[in-house]
Amino acid sequence: MSQKVVGMTGDEAVAYATKQSNVDVISAYPITPQTIIVERLSEYCANGEIKAKYINVESEHSAMSGCIGASLIGARVFTATASQGLALMHEALYAASGLRCPIVMAVACRALSAPINIHGDHSDVMGSRDSGWIQIFTENPQEAYDTTLIAFKLAEKENVLTPAMVNLDGFITSHALEKVEVLDDQTVSRYLPPRKARMKLDPENPVTLGVFTLYDYYFEFKRQQAEAIKEAHKEMGEIWNGFQKISDRRYSNIRKYRLNNADVAVITMGSTSGTARYAVDELRKIGVKAGSLSVRLFRPFPAKELRQA
Repeated sequence: MSQKVVGMTGDEAVAYATKQSNVDVISAYPITPQTIIVERLSEYCANGEIKAKYINVESEHSAMSGCIGASLIGARVFTATASQGLALMHEALYAASGLRCPIVMAVACRALSAPINIHGDHSDVMGSRDSGWIQIFTENPQEAYDTTLIAFKLAEKENVLTPAMVNLDGFITSHALEKVEVLDDQTVSRYLPPRKARMKLDPENPVTLGVFTLYDYYFEFKRQQAEAIKEAHKEMGEIWNGFQKISDRRYSNIRKYRLNNADVAVITMGSTSGTARYAVDELRKIGVKAGSLSVRLFRPFPAKELRQA
């Protein structure tokens, strides 16, 4: 495997991974602390580094609407947002998942107003947790890069076809400059070849999508979504293993740390997890049997793994 080490922020790492992912359409609107992601992607498009169509829109609601339309014609689609932007998208999030659009969206997690706060907080993604999207939390820029690639792989599986959020903590991860090991373009292209949608809007082969359904059939669509989320959970083991083969980096749904004989444990998601492991080590030095457990895969929720841990 061929990799190079680059200094990147979490936002830049997400943008770089997206650039490598054979993405077709980027529909986005800027908002702190996510803006760097879409700025970098617009630069890649303007410089000819990627051939994606970049759509400038007037709001985050429009950004997600553009993503849905592009996804339905078979494109690989990406967007990014945060905080009030994600809240403004809320209506369209359900359309994206209900129409089974495998969109990947990075969320630079940020507090919701009021009062106005531009810093890290999970209240934005918690407000979207039941909208039918896969949610994966990242701890640092390296995980943000890796998880963006993994999210495309998972979302587009035929038995999943569910949009996915890659969550990175605002400023703590989005703006933290760290070393990131990046794969070469050829390796990523083999891992993520161009999307080939089995069902899509095509004038030559007409289909109807987004139909009106009454109460006697609406639940059938929701049942299929629930089954797809379960399939996503089943697929994750293979997805993590497959990524390890090309990167030599091992991930799992949860990360256990010094839990075997722990009397107390702290459960975390995102950038807090590294701090928690450090605190566990310090507590162990003074005789407190502490442990930690960090959750990467939040939707679908890894309930069985958590109980066992």
